[in-house]
Amino acid sequence: MHPPKDSPLLDPAFNGEGAPFAALMRQADVAIAQTDATGRFVRANARWLEILGYGLADLLERSVDDVTHPDSRPATAENIARLAAGAAPIVQEKKYVRKDGSVLWARATICALRDEFGAFSGMVALVVDLGAQRRGRQLIESQNDALQLIISGAPLEQVFRRLIAMVDEDGDAVGSVLLVEHATGRLRHGAAPNLPDAYN
Repeated sequence: MHPPKDSPLLDPAFNGEGAPFAALMRQADVAIAQTDATGRFVRANARWLEILGYGLADLLERSVDDVTHPDSRPATAENIARLAAGAAPIVQEKKYVRKDGSVLWARATICALRDEFGAFSGMVALVVDLGAQRRGRQLIESQNDALQLIISGAPLEQVFRRLIAMVDEDGDAVGSVLLVEHATGRLRHGAAPNLPDAYN
C-alpha cells in the first residue's frame, strides 16, 4: 500500500520547517532518496533527481528495482533483504539506469527505517556518482596494460585493441585507430574491433 497523497512523505519540497531531515535532504550535495518497505520511492532530493534525470512525479511512480541496472539487481535485492532482517547500514557500488537509458555507476550507503514497533518500513540511501572516479581508474589501468604490452613486444594491433577497449567501456563512443603512412600520407587501418568490417 502506498502512502496517501497528502502524506508528508510525498511532500515534494520537503517543507517541514524545522525538520532536520527535510533540511538535510534539501541542502545536501550528495543524492538522497527514501523508499517505503516495498522499495517504492517516497522522497528524493534535487541531486538524486538530477543524476537520474527524473522529475519528482515520475520518480514517485518508480521503485529501486526500476532504476537499478539488471547487473546490479541480485546484489541489491540481497542487500534489501539483509536490511529488512536487521543488518547495519550497507555500502554497495552498483549500476543505475537513468531515465534516458544511460548507465550510472554509483556508491549507495543504505540504511533501514523502522516504525514505532520496530518493523521494517523503508530505506534511506545516500548515493554518490562514481562515473568520473571510475573512468579515471580505468584510464590508468588501461594505460598500464598498454605499456606492459609494449614492453613485452606484443603486436601493435594488440596494444591498440587494449586502448580501444578503454574507450568502448565508457559506452558513449566506439574507438578506432588509423595509421598514416609517412611517405604517402595515406591512411591505413590500425585497429577497430567493434566497428563493422565494411566500414573499416
